[in-house]
Amino acid sequence: MEDSGLEVPTQEQGIETPSGVENHANIADSVTEQRFQKLSDDKKENVKKIIGGGRLVRLLAIATLLVSIGCGNVEKPTLNYPPVVTPVIRSEIPPVATPTPEKPPLPPDIIPENELAQKYNTRVWNTPDIKLHIRREAVNNEPQLQDLAAGKFGGGLDIVLLDGPFIHSSFLSPEQRANLPGLVTILEPKEKMVEEERRNNFEKNKPDVIRAIQTETEALENKLKNGKIDQDYFNVQKELLKEQFKPYLEGPTTYDLIGNRYAGMYLVNMEYKQDPLASLLKVETAQQKPVLKVYILLAVGKSVINEKTIQSGQVRASVSSGFGVSQLRVEQSYPNPGKYIISTGLEGDQYPVGAQSQGFTLRHEFAHRVADHPQTDWVALEKIKQAYDAYQKGDDSGYYFVFETPEGNVTTAVHQPIQNPAI
Repeated sequence: MEDSGLEVPTQEQGIETPSGVENHANIADSVTEQRFQKLSDDKKENVKKIIGGGRLVRLLAIATLLVSIGCGNVEKPTLNYPPVVTPVIRSEIPPVATPTPEKPPLPPDIIPENELAQKYNTRVWNTPDIKLHIRREAVNNEPQLQDLAAGKFGGGLDIVLLDGPFIHSSFLSPEQRANLPGLVTILEPKEKMVEEERRNNFEKNKPDVIRAIQTETEALENKLKNGKIDQDYFNVQKELLKEQFKPYLEGPTTYDLIGNRYAGMYLVNMEYKQDPLASLLKVETAQQKPVLKVYILLAVGKSVINEKTIQSGQVRASVSSGFGVSQLRVEQSYPNPGKYIISTGLEGDQYPVGAQSQGFTLRHEFAHRVADHPQTDWVALEKIKQAYDAYQKGDDSGYYFVFETPEGNVTTAVHQPIQNPAI
């Protein structure tokens, strides 16, 4: 444990040590007995009730002594409740507050915001708690930034951090929504279409689900009747069925109607940009020219975790569900590529590198400039490997995405489990 910075007073500084208290105990016994004898008969009876009717124990005497040390001499304390023994420490040394550690500075090779906008036609939209910084080595490694510097993608690149557990327009901040109308027009129509489709599926499947619940409930009732299970087990299992199929019984929630919950997204959209000369000459908006615009979305908000405990008698079951990205932590910096898990099965076909985090997901999205699934994961992993090899030799510039958090700076980020890591 780290040194707190507090000095511990010594016996010479006036602490009443345990041995010192013990030395006074014999005297305290007789003093307390004398005080007890001076009490009226009714008060004596009250004291006896408090201590169980026995003789006055040494603990009570020590407590009386300590109260006298800390609070001044009290000749006739009224004992209406058992005394609380509180150690009294006397010291002339005032407590020293532990200083709040300063956040480490950002790397010196961060590309300034104005340079990022002017030279690379790139803007980063942060959240109140998380800020993304891009180091200069990214330009040497990311074709997307190289293309932007060469004047391609006239609409530029907007990197949008969402304060939510996954990508959804509802997590856009008012500032993001006001300044990125093109992004809103991409996301919202698709989201509404998915929402309507899922709502219809819930309604379509509801009769079959209700029948399945009734069948399972009847089976539980037969087991209860035949003594195979007790009433408490039956109650818990019945509630678990209701919890499992709640969207069908009570109606789907907003989260139930959301489709794939992605942690990242890469979008290319054709948008119209006002020609500066046309604007100067006040030409009609028909003179706007089409340009390609790129959006990279990244979820950095807190995960959604739902937990519920169902209990009947001694039988208890816990139900938990959740989704979202891992939380950025300082200790996740400079990940070792050997720690990533290679997925297998159907999902691994599209996302072979499992358990991604924001740093890896961001590299995955940038890789969409030159590759598609599943190659995007391999491209990102290879760049992590190159960064790690250089890091072992003292060069950390290959970890060129830095997330500034309230706790400190997270340089890239190591793997943590999430759902549907990227798109």
